[in-house]
Amino acid sequence: MEKTKADLIETGKASINITDPEANLMKIGGDIEPAYNAQLAVDSTNGVIVSAHVTDEQNDTQQFKEIYESVIEITGMTPKAVTADAGYASYEVLQFLFDEKIDGYIPDTRMRIEKAGKSKYTPKSQFVYNPETDAYTCPRGRILHFSGNQKNNNGEFVKKYTTDCKDCPLHDKCTKSKQRTITRHPLEHLQDAMRKKLGSVNGKAIYDERMSTVEPAHADIKYNNECYEFSVRGKKNANCQLLLYSILHNLKKIINFSFESMVESGSFLFYSAAHLVFSLFYRDRNCNL
Repeated sequence: MEKTKADLIETGKASINITDPEANLMKIGGDIEPAYNAQLAVDSTNGVIVSAHVTDEQNDTQQFKEIYESVIEITGMTPKAVTADAGYASYEVLQFLFDEKIDGYIPDTRMRIEKAGKSKYTPKSQFVYNPETDAYTCPRGRILHFSGNQKNNNGEFVKKYTTDCKDCPLHDKCTKSKQRTITRHPLEHLQDAMRKKLGSVNGKAIYDERMSTVEPAHADIKYNNECYEFSVRGKKNANCQLLLYSILHNLKKIINFSFESMVESGSFLFYSAAHLVFSLFYRDRNCNL
């Protein structure tokens, strides 16, 4: 207990898991458990894992820059385009994409909610922003004027826009207050541009590729190889376990790719191997008969 107390003071954490002090509490489904967060970057052409590591942070937004730079370091190549799920979306990541001129495709969480039709009230995306007048127009044509600044949940100052919703027929579907209020982040123009990009034909096609690249890699490790959770303690050991499963995934990809290449090229080696397998199978069949 004394050691745990010393660790709490040294790390500044509110709590420490005694079984594995390096594992942080994370929300997994409906539970909160000590865990590590696995990060994978996958090549879209062949489904090969090109970078993998674990982190003790649940928030993926802090991991984007690290894993992107690790891909360049490991492969020696710069990706033509980068896709990531909404968990990686943040204004800092969007600024990084803009500054480094990276062709990125990352939907924000609110966009995903709105696309699924799960918004409780009229979504902000239906309000049109005019940069010249610095005002929003609601679906009913009412203007939301700038009314001051306020801090968001991250402690950042954002602009606030309001309008009087009195006698509006859509009031109950839009807000429960007398006024509808909308906030705007200083970097929201980057989010607007990303949404427009993702909504284009080309953007949709590129992002749809993600479902057939990184998701199968996760599924292969988790379900095919039955790695439902880390079986070791310590961040370093968990990272080694993830790397081992990633290598196994890549070896299977290499074998499959080599096999397919031999079939397409009509390789003598392939026909020899196929003949051997057929002979063994046929001989075994005859014996069993």
